[in-house]
Amino acid sequence: MTAQRRKKLIWFVVRLAVSIGALVWVFWGIQWYDHAVVRLPGHEGTFELRVVERNPDGVTVVRTDAGFAGQRFTVADADIVRNETTGEALMKVGLRNVVRDIAWWPMAAALVIFGGVPFFAALRWRALLHVQQVRISVGVSMKLTWIGLFCNQFMPGMTGGDLVKAYYVTKHTDTSKAESAITILVDRIIGLLGLVLLSAVAMAIVLLVPSQASRVHDLPWAWLTPGVVVLLGGAAFYSQTIRRVMGINRLMHRLGEKHMLHRLDRAVYLYRHHKKVVAQAFGLTFLSHACLLTAVYLITRAVHLPVSPPYVVMFASLIFVASGLIPALAGLGPLEAGFVLCFAARGIGSQAVSLAVALVVRLQNVFWSLPGAAMMMLGSHLPSRAEMRHELEVGVEAEAPQPAAAAEVVAP
Repeated sequence: MTAQRRKKLIWFVVRLAVSIGALVWVFWGIQWYDHAVVRLPGHEGTFELRVVERNPDGVTVVRTDAGFAGQRFTVADADIVRNETTGEALMKVGLRNVVRDIAWWPMAAALVIFGGVPFFAALRWRALLHVQQVRISVGVSMKLTWIGLFCNQFMPGMTGGDLVKAYYVTKHTDTSKAESAITILVDRIIGLLGLVLLSAVAMAIVLLVPSQASRVHDLPWAWLTPGVVVLLGGAAFYSQTIRRVMGINRLMHRLGEKHMLHRLDRAVYLYRHHKKVVAQAFGLTFLSHACLLTAVYLITRAVHLPVSPPYVVMFASLIFVASGLIPALAGLGPLEAGFVLCFAARGIGSQAVSLAVALVVRLQNVFWSLPGAAMMMLGSHLPSRAEMRHELEVGVEAEAPQPAAAAEVVAP
């Protein structure tokens, strides 16, 4: 086994271990049946009992899983403990009843709205490609976006969706292969920034509510770190003063225009001179994220998770950022754990309800990646890693330097 193959195998094992570990943690505490916290006559303390029956008149029949085998208690015998603030009974809804009680109209609406996510994402990527003089139609950008989504969902350990998109988009240009590939990274960064900004806005809205102002320490401030790092890094990258002080411009000059690093630097820096396109990309990002977060909110309504829209925007945005940054297979594990940590662990619904939201989000994402499978069956060949690497490397070596573009980039 070569050193390169060994590294890939180790990286795959790490991602697999993270996914399995997170999923085991999530499912370990899931309860299939409803449970209630009750006080029993003649016994001290409280007990968490399994709910056997919930009658229409409100009478709840419960029994214990251990210690009182075979005994049943009604609300006349078992005093259900209630929340001191809200007065609601302390009930843990089981996954069985979550599935049984799903409201299907918001679920269907969420599925339709979710379709806007890849559509606006494809338009954003198309706009970024135009800056690099790569002209593709809306149909082609949708096709490549779907193929990338499909590969991310179903072949995360074999061929990454971003790499597949980079391979296919280079087929649409003879002179900007490296530049067209780097647009995928820029696209990812803009998407991440959009989610972090939306989460920050939602946090500000929560703080404006008088009853929530005291919970400032409970808000996930640390989760904004990735966005802050990207913003500061971007400001430093595009600042001529910082680039001059750090010697970046001198380094690029020594490398020469044909060097891969120089071309990637130039391709990213080029967006400094296309502010309208960047603004358009952020606008499309917010439309895409609006579809995503609206769908998530409708899913919380469908499974009866009692959470307000600002909290959905605040936490769901950061969950998606974290699941994209944490090394795992297609975000499997971190996404589910994120919803449990952000909702159930904070007393918003049960662990089963939070997990149900995550599972439905994943299923809807899988559903909207299926057109990518159709595209591949209709003739889009799935290349191997060796083919993609060869195409990109050969394409860069064969391309001639572009002095005019370089002059535009280094202009102050």
